[in-house]
Amino acid sequence: MEKLHNDICCIGHATVDRVITPESVHVMPGGTAYYFSSALKTFDVSLSVATSFAQDDSDVFDEYDFKGEGWVIARGRYSHFFENEYSANRDYRKQRVLSQGDPLRLDDVSAITASWYHFGPLLAGDISDDLVRWAAKQGKVSLDVQGCIRRVEGVQVVHERWEHADTILPLVTTLKANYEEARLLTGAKRIKDCIRYLEKFGIEEIIITLGSNGAIVHTKGQSHFIPAFFVRSPLDTTGCGDTFMAGYLYSKLKGANCCEAGRFAAAMAALKTHRHGPFVGSPADVQAWCNEVGSIID
Repeated sequence: MEKLHNDICCIGHATVDRVITPESVHVMPGGTAYYFSSALKTFDVSLSVATSFAQDDSDVFDEYDFKGEGWVIARGRYSHFFENEYSANRDYRKQRVLSQGDPLRLDDVSAITASWYHFGPLLAGDISDDLVRWAAKQGKVSLDVQGCIRRVEGVQVVHERWEHADTILPLVTTLKANYEEARLLTGAKRIKDCIRYLEKFGIEEIIITLGSNGAIVHTKGQSHFIPAFFVRSPLDTTGCGDTFMAGYLYSKLKGANCCEAGRFAAAMAALKTHRHGPFVGSPADVQAWCNEVGSIID
């Protein structure tokens, strides 16, 4: 197979998502591969995606044009099927897993080369360790740690310490975790202690997202607070973390510093909450919101 070189290669499972809110129930595509790639669909960046879902679920993804040049789709026996139930507070959800797909392996991805490899595992075992090691030799590695600390008991998502952290984290350039994930990953309670623990692995950028309270970006020994953009009535927050990272890596590729990239990413994630499904818009839309709407704290 001919090698494909891109700015970013996103690696993670597509999912069938049932999103339940007090107002509605929606069944739609989901997962890192979907939200991340959809967010960048109209952006001036070259993107490849390596993902997996079952052939029987193809109609769910085809309806939403879940395809593109440079996509690698490993047809598994099953798809990941997540049920996300939100209360009025969209920062928190109950999550159940109704089926699990097969892991993504190096053979699924080795035809793709990229400047950045963004890994978005949803469950432990989604992505093989040798795939991350291979990617680190090809380019920079970005990791959303959420799936590394999740496993399934019955249909319930259970969180636990990541047993491969000591060997994989030194390969990571940019790491993203929410506050609870950071606490579980590190065993620390305070954000600054979580960061101190992660710094020892040589991670260049540590991003800890705080939902509607903003985010922290730590690099070169300094932590920067990224304010959240105010959304009065968020409709759907599923995929906000994936959208944030899509915006962040895009901005970094365009030469932004970590604060500029964080602000752009925060605006993009906030805009995503205005509708069900992924972010739909252009870099100009995001920049206009950065300029005109402002954030909770400047």
